Amino acid sequence: MALSSTRAGVLTDNGSAWSLGTLPSPSLVTPNDTFNICIVGFNAASAGAYLVSPLAPTFGTTQTFVGAGPGAQTVTVTSSETIGVTNTTDTITISVPTNFDPTGTTIGGTPVTVLEMDLGGYNAGTDTLDFLLPLTSPTYTGSMLYSGGTFSLSSSAVANSVLSNSNMSLETALGVNAGGSDLAPFAIRSFTFNVSYANAVPEPGSLALMVVGGLGLLLGVQRRRRSK
Repeated sequence: MALSSTRAGVLTDNGSAWSLGTLPSPSLVTPNDTFNICIVGFNAASAGAYLVSPLAPTFGTTQTFVGAGPGAQTVTVTSSETIGVTNTTDTITISVPTNFDPTGTTIGGTPVTVLEMDLGGYNAGTDTLDFLLPLTSPTYTGSMLYSGGTFSLSSSAVANSVLSNSNMSLETALGVNAGGSDLAPFAIRSFTFNVSYANAVPEPGSLALMVVGGLGLLLGVQRRRRSK
């Protein structure tokens, strides 16, 4: 398999295909959804190799894969969904204890100069992150944790959203390019990807049913109080 790097891309989506009318709130990841995720390294000649081969964790969990990382490190994949008042954010992090690119790691005899996390596509496989419904106004951000702290990757990541059967699936790539230098000294040990989207507003008919239901509940409480 020939690996390819998408590190030069810009965050994009095919939002023009999402005009499906008013959606229920919120749009959630499909329950018990699995997705592929991996870490790929490239040398200065763009030759690539897996540093963490494709895994298949379940969304909404923290899973450990013993010995799956470089130097038999344990790989941890954590994923979660946070539903706020107006927005929902889904977060996926893949990490190792020390370094995805330990000192001495080479590809074709030369150092690793690019590291990339692929999720749901690209080099990771075909198991995407799947949603029950299309997302409303999604934004994508990413970051990595290294020896110097947290570094934003939002401007160099790629996210592709695919709409099918009124559902949506997501594949993404986050990457960092050292410009030909060895990445090992940076001790990169985690990549995090976030997708945030607006909670859709319920249709007027749904709101009316909610109000009627609430009034019915209040009236029932008042009747019980009078009977006492």
